[in-house]
Amino acid sequence: MYNGNTSKCSTFLITVYIVVVIVVVVVVLVVVVVVVVIVVVVIVVVAAATAAVIAEVIVVVMVVGLHGLLIGVMALHSYRNNSSLCDNLVVPVLSIY
Repeated sequence: MYNGNTSKCSTFLITVYIVVVIVVVVVVLVVVVVVVVIVVVVIVVVAAATAAVIAEVIVVVMVVGLHGLLIGVMALHSYRNNSSLCDNLVVPVLSIY
């Protein structure tokens, strides 16, 4: 323990030790903060990408489902009226776009 009677050399070594400990603690804290920030950013990016993919899949399923429903209705309509499916299908589908 330090009792005031230590030599200059041991005081210097104690100072160096304290400085090294402080530097190591600061470096470890910075590394931990950087790692935490990177992990949070990765989680947010993955979550956003996943949400975007899910939303895109939902939109595609809805559009395909609506087109399938439209084709079914038009096929039934053309069957009942003995008219061409192409006439009843192409014009309404093209009018969507």
